[in-house]
Amino acid sequence: MVHGFTKTVDLKINVNADEIYFFGQPEESAGKLLQGTVCLTLAEAIKVKRLTLDFKGKMKVQWTEGPQHTHKQERSIIQHEWTLLPAQSNKRPHLIPAGQHSWDFSLSLPGDLPPTLQAEMGKVSYQLTANLERTGGFLLHNTIQRKKPIRMIRSVLPSEFELVQSLEIHNTWSEKMVYDISLPSKLYAHNATIPVSFTILPIANKLRVHAIMATLKECCTYEANNKRKTDSRIIKVSRQENPFTAAVVNHGGSDGSVPQSTPWTRVLDVQVPARSPMIFCDANSDMIRIRHKLKFVISIVNGDGHFSELRATLPIVIMDSFGPTISAASAEATLLPSYDESWRSLPYDRRLWDTLREQDHQGSAAAAGAGPSSPSLVDSRQPVTISSFTRTMTLTSSMVPCRPPLEHSSSSSMESDAETDETITPQNEVSDETWWHGIDLSRVPSYHSMVDVDPSLPVCQQLPPAYDPIWQRCFGDLV
Repeated sequence: MVHGFTKTVDLKINVNADEIYFFGQPEESAGKLLQGTVCLTLAEAIKVKRLTLDFKGKMKVQWTEGPQHTHKQERSIIQHEWTLLPAQSNKRPHLIPAGQHSWDFSLSLPGDLPPTLQAEMGKVSYQLTANLERTGGFLLHNTIQRKKPIRMIRSVLPSEFELVQSLEIHNTWSEKMVYDISLPSKLYAHNATIPVSFTILPIANKLRVHAIMATLKECCTYEANNKRKTDSRIIKVSRQENPFTAAVVNHGGSDGSVPQSTPWTRVLDVQVPARSPMIFCDANSDMIRIRHKLKFVISIVNGDGHFSELRATLPIVIMDSFGPTISAASAEATLLPSYDESWRSLPYDRRLWDTLREQDHQGSAAAAGAGPSSPSLVDSRQPVTISSFTRTMTLTSSMVPCRPPLEHSSSSSMESDAETDETITPQNEVSDETWWHGIDLSRVPSYHSMVDVDPSLPVCQQLPPAYDPIWQRCFGDLV
């Protein structure tokens, strides 16, 4: 700050995050929120015409063919403007006193924005620009401007299995060998190491592997005004001579056949550069497309001494980063319960559970005073069966509405005692009047029975009752 105006003015743009992550493909990615504050610190009061904030995203492509022929195209991706201090209609300036002043801003960003990119012949950039215009003063120094670049990063979702699953090439080469080239994943970030696994099972006699090689290659395609230019370059080469020094097939059988051999295995590491412009990230837009692939070469020496080469290619994806990770505790907390666990739970009602808890304590105290053979203790452990699944609920007899027990004959006291001490099981629940009033909840008619049903009868009479009316009829008096 050199000029007198800028000495007294400190204008800043503060954002909650200058790196915004989008997850998933553009067509399925959710939007994000750009938030921040424009801060103005004044050493003395000044007169301001207006204060504005712009957010712009643009894509630009440019290359030169020949000495004077240049292809160039620029397209706006997104643009938004905030008027923090509007110009007044009477052309009178705003008088801002000395001190600190701030204005909050926010913008909802769509999920299909292309990520920030700085390639050799094209770029995608996003930027916030604050403009403070002052009335009067020198013409060249009456406006102060501050810029804040915003970086858009696209990462993958854990559900994108096609990117995180392993890649493999398995084939047989003209009766010379069986080879297998594999990668642990298709997706890699900056500064990552790609382990390329070579597995070779020799078939031909007197076969020797001279060298193995893996090459990381980048292909960029730019398009401007219906003109296209493709540029390819080699990013990294990893080569190893004589990877299997002692592994030579040399069987001198009369028939020339080779018995079963042990596979040869070697891992070759390919290092991805740490940043641009040593390597660019994958991009897929209408003006810039960037792809990466790994090319493999296996050079062998045949039994007669001449050399042969096997070439193969696998596509890979290079990303800026994988984005912020989610902890195991957070992932477990956001998981939905399984169906088997969720359907078994009773409908939640706060008043109902408070009533059940209170009556449960009262029933437990009464059961403890009545002794181990008390009917209340037996009733509190009645199993509840719903659709042939049995679950024991610690509910007292006052909680589960039941009809009074059937009167027994006094001629057999032993039978009466046995019935008193009997624990109710799903087998004898059917004969007694249970809390669902004898309705068979598992009664579901077959398809043929519904086809042959009398049309004059309503269908609802052939089907089991709904769950909610049963619940309300049995437990409605508790709430």
